[in-house]
Amino acid sequence: MFKYNSKINNKFLSLSVKEIFSLLKKELSLKELKSLEIIYPPEKKQGDFALPCFVLAKTQKKSPMEVAKILAENIKLKKNGFIVKIVAEGPYLNFFTNTQKEAQIVLENIFDKKEKIGRNYSGRGKKILMEYVSPNTNKPLHLGHGRNAFLGWSLAEILKENGYQVIKTCLINDRGIHICKSMLAYQKKGKGLSPDDIGMKSDHFVGDYYVLFDDLKSINKNIEKEAYEMLKKWENGDKKVRELWQKMNNWVIEGMKETFEKIGIDFDKYYYESEIYKEGKEIILKGLKKGKFFKEDGAIVADLEKYNLPNKILLRSDGTSLYITQDIYLSFLKEKEFHPDKIIHVIGSEQNLAQKQLFAILDILGFKNSQNLYHLSYGMVNVEGGKLKSREGTRVDLDTLIKDLEKIAGDEIRARDEKINEEELEIRSEKIALGALKYYILQYDAKSIVNFNPKKSLSFTGNTGPYLQYSYARIKSILKKANQKVDKKVDFSKLKNADEKELLFLLANFEEIIKKSADEYDPSVLAKYLYELAKTFHSFYHSSSILKANKKTQKARLLLIYSVSEVIKKGLHLLGIEVLEEM
Repeated sequence: MFKYNSKINNKFLSLSVKEIFSLLKKELSLKELKSLEIIYPPEKKQGDFALPCFVLAKTQKKSPMEVAKILAENIKLKKNGFIVKIVAEGPYLNFFTNTQKEAQIVLENIFDKKEKIGRNYSGRGKKILMEYVSPNTNKPLHLGHGRNAFLGWSLAEILKENGYQVIKTCLINDRGIHICKSMLAYQKKGKGLSPDDIGMKSDHFVGDYYVLFDDLKSINKNIEKEAYEMLKKWENGDKKVRELWQKMNNWVIEGMKETFEKIGIDFDKYYYESEIYKEGKEIILKGLKKGKFFKEDGAIVADLEKYNLPNKILLRSDGTSLYITQDIYLSFLKEKEFHPDKIIHVIGSEQNLAQKQLFAILDILGFKNSQNLYHLSYGMVNVEGGKLKSREGTRVDLDTLIKDLEKIAGDEIRARDEKINEEELEIRSEKIALGALKYYILQYDAKSIVNFNPKKSLSFTGNTGPYLQYSYARIKSILKKANQKVDKKVDFSKLKNADEKELLFLLANFEEIIKKSADEYDPSVLAKYLYELAKTFHSFYHSSSILKANKKTQKARLLLIYSVSEVIKKGLHLLGIEVLEEM
């Protein structure tokens, strides 16, 4: 985990690891030092750091156990140093740190930095452009879009915390056959009504007509053909078709942006497919002339055999565009506008092949950043075993789901506090519901399939968002009852029991967790860490007195739990979750 001369942002870890290598330097050659790796032992009782001696066994022609034993006997500890004990355990050399020094450095660092805790600059000078959500304007956002939004937004914030400059973009897929289907159904059955006429959220209004299109197929066998005819008219600039398209698109986009605001998702720039698909056509036609693509049955096709991928149609035989048509141009446009070092597409795993094909085609076209394109693929979301399928009308709308979660959360809060006023109940219910939903999804790595359980997600115990929010509120309650200002000038030697040491260890690692989450493009690393921190806090709270402890111990423990609350607050913010002072 830590190598010789490796850069470590965390002050405590940096000083401790440097001292370990300094101690080893007196016993080993520089070549041997550079081949070593300092790791964390599997259990805290085994030490704070460990050195596996397998590599040294080969160079010294001894068993790993012998090497560990000899080093333990020969290394002379520094007076008042960070490392206070070295123990050989089998093939490992375990190092124990000075808990008092660790506590002082870690807790003072958190106290001083406050909202800047966890921040590092490993990505300084690098620019990442992210594209996420990318909805269609024929239906409201569903839970699958929610996973995309939560994952994209959280990763963007985590990357920024690591010093990267991040541009958050959203591609609105506002044209194509799917859009024409909802338009055609409205044209046939809408009777000129608007969402306001029936008091309905505008994106849900349009979505109902997209579902209705499938119903109309049972009585009109030619409706699919009519939809394609409408698409051709749209591409040819037919005035009536364009007017209907503009009206219905505005309805959906208005509704979507309302949902984005509700769930706390934002973007630096919106791209619209309708504004870029023509340029994509031009790039493909030029590629055809230059022999980069070929024609087959009238369609323009990319030969991807050398990439071990199936060939890809770029333009239909009738000249109409596909998704990839505009994706090609959009890649060049992003490069021209922002010159990013990396472009990340947050897109579902069902598009794995399509993304590989896109990246290969961009390479064929000489896109200079083709090696720095990254598809952050994520798995499907199921609710009680049901896959989300909007086309068949069985979608789980994000708006509806959040309302249901708010209702369940509100009932739970009311049961705990019958006197709570309606305004406060609404605020808490919304924060808890969104916290439950976001955390449930983000606790899994992106590739995992998520089986969302609404009731389980809202539990105030276990690995949930509300549990973390409750942990923060519990600490705030203790600090309030203490009725004294938290001070960083405490007797750090008072923090010495097992749970206190574990909390200090976890707090010391917060910056490394933020970095790891960014390096792996994985917010679940942070989510899992926050759960471990909250769980350890509750273990400490139940085993150790805080308010009834003697004055010096109480002051030290108040600083400790205050630091835990600050890290939970910052970590939850990076997951897009708000904390509550009371629950």
